[in-house]
Amino acid sequence: MNKMRSIIAVLAVAATAVALLSCKKKQEETIPSLAGGIYSEVPPYLERGDSFIVKASGIYTAGGEAVTYRIKVDSVQTTFVTFDPEAGFEVTLGTDEEKFPNGAYSVYITASAEGYYSTSGSFRFNIIEPGMTGEGSLTGLGIDPSDPDKIEADGEEYYFKEIGGLDWLRHNLAVTAPVSEYEGEGGESDEAFGGIYANCKVMGKVLGRFYTYEEAVQACPSGWRLPTESDWAALAKSFGAEDRDYAPGETFEGVAGPMKAMALLNGAKLWEFWPKSEATDELGFAALPSGYSVRLPGGDGSGDSFFCIMSYATFWTASEYSADKAWYRFITDTGADMYAGIGDKTSFGASVRCVRDI
Repeated sequence: MNKMRSIIAVLAVAATAVALLSCKKKQEETIPSLAGGIYSEVPPYLERGDSFIVKASGIYTAGGEAVTYRIKVDSVQTTFVTFDPEAGFEVTLGTDEEKFPNGAYSVYITASAEGYYSTSGSFRFNIIEPGMTGEGSLTGLGIDPSDPDKIEADGEEYYFKEIGGLDWLRHNLAVTAPVSEYEGEGGESDEAFGGIYANCKVMGKVLGRFYTYEEAVQACPSGWRLPTESDWAALAKSFGAEDRDYAPGETFEGVAGPMKAMALLNGAKLWEFWPKSEATDELGFAALPSGYSVRLPGGDGSGDSFFCIMSYATFWTASEYSADKAWYRFITDTGADMYAGIGDKTSFGASVRCVRDI
C-alpha cells in the first residue's frame, strides 16, 4: 500500500510539473515576434582610418509600435548603443594597427519593440591595407622591392617585366584620370574615371580599376599602350600556347595556371585551387581574379555592378570587333585556357595591363 501511495505521489508531482511547463509555454507563445528582417548596407572593404554611416531598416510590428535599433561594432565599441536608423550611425575606424589589424570585422544590429521578442543581424566588413606591389594586404606577388624595372603613373608604382618581346605591367592599372590629365597635373584627378570594386576606394589600390574600352585606350602612361590581340597571342606563346598565328578571338590553350598570381589577400588565397589550372605565376604576370564590371548607360564608375570577383581575371585588348564593341581576354578559376570575349565599349568594364615596345 505504501509503495502504491508513493507511486501515486510521484505521478501527481510529475503531472503538476507538466502543467506548470505547459502554462509557461503558453505564456511564452503569447509574446509575438517582430516582422521582417534587419537590412543594412556595410562597405565590404575598408582601410584603417575610414569612416562610414550605418543605417538600418526592415523591421516592423503588427500594431505599429515604435522599433528601437541598437548597434555594436567590433573593436569600435564594447556595448550596444541606440541609434536613429534613418539618420544612421557613424563608424570611424582607428589608425592603430594593433587595435585594428587587417582582417574581418562585424557590425551587430538589434531591433526591439515593447511587447515583442527582439531580433538581431550581423554584417561583415574587412580592413584592407592598400598596396599593389606586395607591401599591404595583397601579398605573394613575388616582387622584389629593389627591382629597378618599375615606373610611376598617377602616384602609384608599377613593376614591369619583359614577356613575349614586350614590357608588360605586372599589376592592374589604377589611374584615376586619362593620361593627358594625370601626367599634366599629377595626383588623383577624377575619382569617376574607372570603377572600383564595390565602390570601396581601398580596393582600387589592390585590384586596380575597371575601365570601359573608351577609358582604357586613354589610360596607359606615355610610352605605353593597350595590348592588341596579337600582343596577347605573343604573351600566351611565352606561357606555353601553341606557336602559330592566331585569329582574333581564338582560345590560347593551357596558359591560365602559369599566368595566375600566387596571391593572398589578408592571408587568404585569391585563386581557388583547381588541378588543371593551378596558379604558378611562372613568368611574373601575376593575374588577379578581379572579375569584370557593367556600367549603366550614362553612369560613371561609382555605380558599376561587379561580377565573378575571385573567379575571373578579365583584360581589355586594343583590338576592335566593331564600331561599338572590342575584344577582351579572360581566364577563370576552373579553366586551363585563356578565352576571348566581346565587350561593349561604353558599358563593359575590365582590368588594364599596359605594354611597351622594346
